[in-house]
Amino acid sequence: MIQNRGTTVPIVIFASGAGTLAESIIIFSQTMGSSFHVEAIISNNSGARISAVALQYGIPFYHISGVTHPQHDHYIDALQEVLEKHHARLIILAGYMKLVPHEIVANQNWLILNTHPALLPKYGGKGMYGIHVHKKVIEKMEQISGLTVHRVSEEYDEGEIIHQEYVPVAYNDTPETLEERIKRVERTVYPQVIDEQAKKILT
Repeated sequence: MIQNRGTTVPIVIFASGAGTLAESIIIFSQTMGSSFHVEAIISNNSGARISAVALQYGIPFYHISGVTHPQHDHYIDALQEVLEKHHARLIILAGYMKLVPHEIVANQNWLILNTHPALLPKYGGKGMYGIHVHKKVIEKMEQISGLTVHRVSEEYDEGEIIHQEYVPVAYNDTPETLEERIKRVERTVYPQVIDEQAKKILT
């Protein structure tokens, strides 16, 4: 059941890829008791499957990137326009492969959250995303990995940690098997953390 939009927090999802994580957030938002609803999806990749996910659920989709807006000021204006049009209180990064601009991060009208597939501050920073993270975790023979939900700052993976979920590393794990196991946990945990943050906005 879709919640009454007047009593839930409007969120805008930023995504770049297939949209599986975004879809888990959308599905959660449509359950009874959810404290947020998805107003729009922004992507820097017009050809990504996330556009089909948006269409499937009837959610407005916007392609905003250096391709659509080569001038930085115009790019920022386009992002701001969509976020303000949809009254965003939370911006949720779900596989978004671009650094969020300073002007968006510094705006106090919204909180920006991201999820990282490791236990920050380990294995974070520029270039540490997706399978690269899991390769490094296994290379370092870690016994525990997991995911971190954090606020977005102007540097990769350095914002305030909101929640961490631990996932054991099996002795026979490959980067691919570890990645898939963490993704399964992420699809459950991330929407719950978003919901907790939305409840704080509502109170």
